[in-house]
Amino acid sequence: MIVAHSMPGAVSAIIFTFHMPLFFILSGYTTKIPDSVNGIVRIIYHMLVKMILPTIIVYELWPILFSAVTNHSILNMQQLASYFVNSLQPLLWASGVAINGHPALGVLWFPFTLFWARIIFVTIFSFMNERLAYVCAVVCSAIGLLLQRTPLPQNLDVAFVAVFFIMIGHLFRERQDNIYIHRKLILIICMAYWIICAYLRITITMTRRQYPYGYISLIEAVCGSLVIIAISIEIEKMMIISKVMAYMGKATLISLLIHHCCWGLSSYLGQPGDIAFALKRVFINLMITTLLYWFINKVFHKKSANLSSR
Repeated sequence: MIVAHSMPGAVSAIIFTFHMPLFFILSGYTTKIPDSVNGIVRIIYHMLVKMILPTIIVYELWPILFSAVTNHSILNMQQLASYFVNSLQPLLWASGVAINGHPALGVLWFPFTLFWARIIFVTIFSFMNERLAYVCAVVCSAIGLLLQRTPLPQNLDVAFVAVFFIMIGHLFRERQDNIYIHRKLILIICMAYWIICAYLRITITMTRRQYPYGYISLIEAVCGSLVIIAISIEIEKMMIISKVMAYMGKATLISLLIHHCCWGLSSYLGQPGDIAFALKRVFINLMITTLLYWFINKVFHKKSANLSSR
């Protein structure tokens, strides 16, 4: 994600051929379907506490802290009230880009979109038989494609499209034994389709609601994501890299929030589009993410240890 936003041109174009759909597919692969309403409520509560609440806190507080550090000034109560009121509009629409006069939320569109897409997905698959659930998931994505030029609050139109990718991830989880048997053929087909679409510049950009060829574009994103997943699996067989990837995989939300906060530091890192600029952003993000994840784990581990000793 960081490289895609830092490197305009060929590298960025290739990354955007799979980019965000990959995360939705992985989410679908790891999502367990609850068997009751209480199960759905638990999933919603978990996402609110672990994903949405931290996102809102960082979004609201970071500009205040950044302003205090860079301008050496603290906002008064009237300025704070005005700031919080103005910040509600981006949160209401949760769009990655400005739409219909509403300001953009930036990269933080993803947690909100994932939140709603997962709720829609688990609700469909909890209350319908499997075949009908897959049909409804495809219908949801079709609604999202039709609403391409009619944005909805909370980025719901993009969430409808994201349901398609979550469904694909779930499908691969449920059919992984059969897929493993035919994995080489599937990988060859996916790679060929992906390369052809990339050559023809058939890509999607979920942030901007760009799906120029409908399901042809969506399938291209699926194929690109599956190729990247296959490559990652092979790389992960190396012991050291697998540990690093597993560690970073647990800190993806922290990494996203750091990515959001680092936008204000971009002017200090060089010229956007330069390889050095992208590498600096990646390095800073990884370092801060690692330290913050270690610190949070240390604090919570210490608290849990104190509670258990009482």
